[in-house]
Amino acid sequence: MDPATHLLSGLLVARSGAHRLTRGASVALATGAVLPDLDLVFLYGATPTLLQFHLGWTHSPLGAAALGTLSALGFWLRARRQQPPKQFGARILLASWLGIATHLLLDLVTARGIHPLWPFKDVNLAFDWFAGTDPWLLAVFLLGLTVPLLFRLIGEEIGARADPRAGQRGAWAGIVLFLLLCAVRGSLHAEAVARLDGQSYRGRVPLNIGAFPHPVNPFLWMGVVETDSTFELVEVRLRDPEPGTRIEFTYYKPPPSPALEAARTSPIARAFLHTARFPLARVEPIPNGHRILLRDLRSTPTRDARPAIVAQIELDQNLRVQEEGFHRAAPD
Repeated sequence: MDPATHLLSGLLVARSGAHRLTRGASVALATGAVLPDLDLVFLYGATPTLLQFHLGWTHSPLGAAALGTLSALGFWLRARRQQPPKQFGARILLASWLGIATHLLLDLVTARGIHPLWPFKDVNLAFDWFAGTDPWLLAVFLLGLTVPLLFRLIGEEIGARADPRAGQRGAWAGIVLFLLLCAVRGSLHAEAVARLDGQSYRGRVPLNIGAFPHPVNPFLWMGVVETDSTFELVEVRLRDPEPGTRIEFTYYKPPPSPALEAARTSPIARAFLHTARFPLARVEPIPNGHRILLRDLRSTPTRDARPAIVAQIELDQNLRVQEEGFHRAAPD
């Protein structure tokens, strides 16, 4: 999920009552809500490396909790000079961890997902219910934060008595709406996956399926279907007058070759293939060798604003790796 949505979710949870934990709890919670996205510093750096690409620890419960602990420690050290209230350290830690939890939950329901078993097992878990930036979700969080403030201003203008709990009730309304959105999107996602799984593709049987939501239209989904020889990009329309699926584009897998097999053994390719859900390879001839490009089609249907990561491996005529690395490219 985008950083703005993460920040708003942290503020919403703080407004729901968590701000009463201790002094500075709202700031600690909002900080925790955006802290795991520090990996964007690496993504938008000049030259991505293997370590920069193969993140994930910041989006694991253990790794993110460690970040939250460091953040809480910073708040505690700053507050020590001002005689903090009793149990300040434990409560500011809880606020920070609440922010971390909101971040992991929001990323879990997108295509990016989280790494729940890191460092014991690097498995990516993603529900694919929301786009990377979802205007409906942004609207829900903004309404939960601003509508009570608006009513308060109107009440002050007409001389009505202010309700001290209006902000808290508005925040809880936003949280309930978020949960309802999750239920609706989860149901629509399951329906889209069933549609994709219930047909063949030019006579080929689906081996792996992913369905990704349109950022605005909740009844429009883009699917990626892997068969034995292709990746199919498929549009899925739900609740339309003529619901159904339509193949938008077909990517053909390259035939097996010594160059492709040699590239797969490189450290860059191994790291990429370990995390990619729909890895597409392209083999290009270059003077005195081959260039192999790897990208994950998961980033294509969602049109995520973040640049896609492409792994590039160059081999000489003897299939030895001469150069390898990552570069950023906008999704197709």
